[in-house]
Amino acid sequence: MSTRIKIRSPYYFQVTDEDATYTLANATIEIQAITGSATGLATAPVLYTLTKSAIGDNVTFEVSELVRDYITTEFDGTYDNEPLWVNVSATAKDASNNAVTIALNGGLASTSPSLLSLAFDGYNLFNEGINYTTDTPVFITDRVDTPTSEVTIYRPSDEVIRIPVNVDNTDGNNSGWRYKLYTNNVEQSETAITTSTDTSDKIYYISVGTSYDKVELYQDAALPSTPTLRYTILVEDLNCTKHESVKVTFYNRWGALQDLYFTGKTIESVNVTGEEYKANVIDFSTLTYNVAKHQYNQYDKQGKRSVQLSTGYVNEDYNAWIEELMLSEKVWITLDGTLYPAKPKTSSQTFKTRLNDSLVAYTIDFDFAFDQIQNIR
Repeated sequence: MSTRIKIRSPYYFQVTDEDATYTLANATIEIQAITGSATGLATAPVLYTLTKSAIGDNVTFEVSELVRDYITTEFDGTYDNEPLWVNVSATAKDASNNAVTIALNGGLASTSPSLLSLAFDGYNLFNEGINYTTDTPVFITDRVDTPTSEVTIYRPSDEVIRIPVNVDNTDGNNSGWRYKLYTNNVEQSETAITTSTDTSDKIYYISVGTSYDKVELYQDAALPSTPTLRYTILVEDLNCTKHESVKVTFYNRWGALQDLYFTGKTIESVNVTGEEYKANVIDFSTLTYNVAKHQYNQYDKQGKRSVQLSTGYVNEDYNAWIEELMLSEKVWITLDGTLYPAKPKTSSQTFKTRLNDSLVAYTIDFDFAFDQIQNIR
């Protein structure tokens, strides 16, 4: 199982002096980052070489901003995003240029240690501290994180919902995961999820069809042990015939694509901007002017569309997801069957609970992330 790093938050690699003979004066790290098979790192180019002087017996490097330049965060309707393999290798010298035995992030001592990580376009929270990693089985935030977590996701009765699974999180035997789909608590199917060294296999999206209302995710174990239930996703239908449902897809804090359906009222609007100038319309040769000619002229007119979406009534699981939606830097809206890039305009939200508010529902304003008049040059 690889170390998972979320590169919207800083991630540090620290070189420490483990040499009884030589004293650390400076350290150098080399950074490689690729998609595909981890074996490709053997011939991958070094993207960055960083050298810093020691402070005491260690040197610390922060790599997230550099690595993030190489991760792709796009969506065209296909759920196939993938993380990056990141390899950081280190060397160190003393003041006389002798090679120093060092450790990288507390690992084994060597003159050239290296660490392999999987980098996702996600982020950690402030209270999780530096270099926080987690073994969450599902890349969806759970407000009650337990060994057998359970969340409820809402969707229109005629829509498919997708659940991102952390495939790289396996037990010590690397046996992987399996999931079961249920209808009315009756098991309908069981599917094994396998992993490989390829980044395209590190996030698996369970497609939950319209006939299923529950997903159970099991962690495999070596025989003769039985798989362990780790996560339950309850799927509830939002049967709203008054309004058309709208799907919002966004990169959540784990670096995975997550869907939220908004089945309440939808309000579309447009905001138009532009410049104007006052023209002289008089014809001095005849000392007249044309009353049908514009005295005030407009130019550089442009419009931006916006949409206001409402979730309908949901439960408190949505509190974390609404926050992650508002913090996301990549959002798409599927409206009337067409996928549009968008950005949340709502910048403040009061979280609701059943205890305080009885009913939980949210309204979010979005701007479409393009100009209404095509001006791509």
